[in-house]
Amino acid sequence: MSENEALKHAKEQQAIDTLMSGSEAHYGDSYKDVYLTQYRDFISSASDISDRRHDANRFFSTINSVFLLASGLIPTEGVGFSWYVALAGALLCLIWMHMIASYKELNAAKFKVILEMEKHLPAATYASEYLFKKASASSNLSSVESMVPKLFIGAYFLVYVSHVFSHYFTFFQ
Repeated sequence: MSENEALKHAKEQQAIDTLMSGSEAHYGDSYKDVYLTQYRDFISSASDISDRRHDANRFFSTINSVFLLASGLIPTEGVGFSWYVALAGALLCLIWMHMIASYKELNAAKFKVILEMEKHLPAATYASEYLFKKASASSNLSSVESMVPKLFIGAYFLVYVSHVFSHYFTFFQ
């Protein structure tokens, strides 16, 4: 095991120890109720993160659609306007890609906590779902989701190139 892997494992073990730091003796008879309430609340917070991620994706796809439409349809003298819109859209796409990666990391961390909590429950539904999903070998949502901003960047590039060609080469007009 490399030094980085050992450090990662130590940090994960620390997180597990922190997660399970409350003793049953401290909570007494209410331990199971408190544990189940915390589990439900955590599942709900994971769902809220997914909702926010969906809303952010919808926002970025709408804004990029408007930018792409503006860069392709608004007639301009020269290529200046389309260049600025394409650049702004591409920068938005880079921010979007970073946001997707951040949400992916956050969801992965939340899922690890859920799996650890399920070890103390009668049924491990999320762990089972993960194993079934892994067995199906289908694409994960984050990889498909991260392709969308890349497609927008490609579309911005094509719009810009078409404006350059139509401005500098008269046979495209």
